[in-house]
Amino acid sequence: MKILGSIVLVVGLAALSFSGCRNPAEPPEKPPYDWPRYNYTEPAWSLDGNFIAYEYGGNPYGTDTAGIFIFDLRDSTSRYLISGGNPDWSPDGEWIVFEGNALIWKIKVNGDSLTQLTFNGRTFFPDWSPDGKKIAYDCTTNPPGTGLWIMNADGTDKKCLGLGRNPDWSPDGAKFVYEGGPGSTNAESQIWVADTNGANTRQLTFQAITNRHPAWSPDGSKIAFSASAEGEGPRIWIMNTDGSNLKKLTEEGGDRPCWSPYGSKIAYTNTKLGEIWVMNPDGTEKRKLIGYENDSKKQER
Repeated sequence: MKILGSIVLVVGLAALSFSGCRNPAEPPEKPPYDWPRYNYTEPAWSLDGNFIAYEYGGNPYGTDTAGIFIFDLRDSTSRYLISGGNPDWSPDGEWIVFEGNALIWKIKVNGDSLTQLTFNGRTFFPDWSPDGKKIAYDCTTNPPGTGLWIMNADGTDKKCLGLGRNPDWSPDGAKFVYEGGPGSTNAESQIWVADTNGANTRQLTFQAITNRHPAWSPDGSKIAFSASAEGEGPRIWIMNTDGSNLKKLTEEGGDRPCWSPYGSKIAYTNTKLGEIWVMNPDGTEKRKLIGYENDSKKQER
């Protein structure tokens, strides 16, 4: 990472910060955590394929800048954008929507025009629609209403659909894939699909483990997600959009899958090492993409 200077932006009670890029300090020793290990996480690929927005969780051994960074795949540099997490790109590549202090915000990728979009409840996991007109997200408090919500990209016309959490739009904008619920304990730990008006819900996974963070492939044929067995950290899985052909892609440390724009790669959080890695959709050719510069543990995970 390159150091590009620093600015501080304070907005109301949220006190979100914006500053220039810096290289997070290297911890003196990284313990062998399997779960959780979230230092570099939550990758989101821009539609032009040139950038990945991600969250850096901070150095657990000291004080440095945590928040959302933008990684340039053309020169392998990162720049700091703003405090927050769970970033997602607008289809035109001009905005990042994200969560900060349990509210949804958006900001231009150059750091201008910070805009608060939600004001009530605890809201998370924003996801921009393929046409750029809507943003889906979830709320965990009632009021205003728990479950999946949709709003216009400017924050107007909010509608609660209920359903579950962590939505991801299908490439044609007609459906959501999401973490199931509200419902039985088992149903809440599974992956579901529904129309974007909340109708025609259908359960896709039936594994006796916790299934989370689904991500639709750009061609609409596959869904990647993470799943955690009791006492273990998450692993990346993939399946067809009807729930068939289920396959585990990582044997150790995999969470938060994110597809490249043309579906040729999946970026994910390697929770064993606390880094963002990338692999082919069949699980081959795993390698580090964003992480510690001096990491000697470069074996596949």
